[in-house]
Amino acid sequence: MRKIQAHHWPLGVFFIVTLVFTDQISKWWVTEHLLRYNAGLDFFSWLAAAPERLPYTEKTISGFFNVVMVWNEGISFGMFTSQSAVTTLAITVLTSLVALIFFIWMVRTENRGLAAALSLIIGGALGNIIDRTRFGAVIDFLDFHLFNTHWPAFNIADTSIVLGILFILYDSLFTVKKTKRKKRIVENKNHEKNT
Repeated sequence: MRKIQAHHWPLGVFFIVTLVFTDQISKWWVTEHLLRYNAGLDFFSWLAAAPERLPYTEKTISGFFNVVMVWNEGISFGMFTSQSAVTTLAITVLTSLVALIFFIWMVRTENRGLAAALSLIIGGALGNIIDRTRFGAVIDFLDFHLFNTHWPAFNIADTSIVLGILFILYDSLFTVKKTKRKKRIVENKNHEKNT
């Protein structure tokens, strides 16, 4: 009889929904309240419509951090930037397929940490897919800089994708090897008992 394993996808779905909501509400707050100076739309009106794109705007917060209004028409960190509708559609479709594959992986995994990491990536991807569908570009607003050298602007969705990838790398490099080593030790002990 096959042992039923615990799956962690319901918690992953909760993380995905929470991340998408947090990402969208942060983009609304920055664009409609911080950069439009409290003259903007309420959250649900903003979400239902696709308001006119704000031009590049910059608000200094500290000596190393600004809030900016940047429209990313490419993929992460502005790579493959294009104003072509075909490119935007291709990026949206590709990102959606990757998110679907990661969702299937998340549903099938029995590793709680891996499920959480995959949910970070999926939630981030969906947050950016929503922007790309509504505006044709992704809203990036976090601008860290040091000595006039700026890291490419990013958002909460980008941050969750990077964290999810880092967790998967950590899991594959350390947790999987540790689990395999423990399994070998148990198998060797069982083998010694039986001989």
